Amino acid sequence: MRTRVIACGVAGGVLALIAAVAALLTGGPDTAIVGAWVTVAAGVLGIAGGAVAGGRPGVAALLMALGFVLAGAVAPGVLPAIADTPVVLFGYFAALALLLGGAILAFKDRRTLRPSG
Repeated sequence: MRTRVIACGVAGGVLALIAAVAALLTGGPDTAIVGAWVTVAAGVLGIAGGAVAGGRPGVAALLMALGFVLAGAVAPGVLPAIADTPVVLFGYFAALALLLGGAILAFKDRRTLRPSG
């Protein structure tokens, strides 16, 4: 299960970074630029969550959930900037889904591997 968590965190973070770079390059208003930088932070959190998932699934769940919340909170500012490129737009949606799925899997992994003694 931890392999899936690592894959979800890294893939979701990379897709969020790609969408953030696209929003930075095409974004005009301030909301798109600020949202793109917050999306960069969300992508870094997703990658970091995937990186620590092997040893600390609780921390990984927290990092990926925080990345999902950040990317979702700034979506209204980022989506208009990347709406002209459907591949990047659907990549942003996939990043959100992967970050949420990775956080859920990491949380589930944390609960099932707790010592019972």
